[in-house]
Amino acid sequence: MLVHFLCYFVFVDFEFLLTSLLTTFTHTTVRWKNDEAKIAYDAAIAASSSSKFIHEQGLACELAGFHYTRIEKYDTAREFFNQAKTCYNEWGSQMKVKHVTDQIVLLKDK
Repeated sequence: MLVHFLCYFVFVDFEFLLTSLLTTFTHTTVRWKNDEAKIAYDAAIAASSSSKFIHEQGLACELAGFHYTRIEKYDTAREFFNQAKTCYNEWGSQMKVKHVTDQIVLLKDK
């Protein structure tokens, strides 16, 4: 499935596809093996970063943070939430910065 999405990057509106990809990740990563999820999130983060979609990069990092929280890899989750916080701050969304900061605080004792 991931390969099919990545192939379409060449042919379809990039931002629409990236958003679709991130939405799909949110609903399917629970069923994926951790290696597949890591590849998928890394691809989404790299694609959004190279395209200068800082808000999409923040979203990809945030979703990765939630994924790693679900599988109890708290240090990795914190790293992704911190990356998301940086992206959202650069984008200028203080509401998202606060939301991600709250997630980091929840992980403080884990």
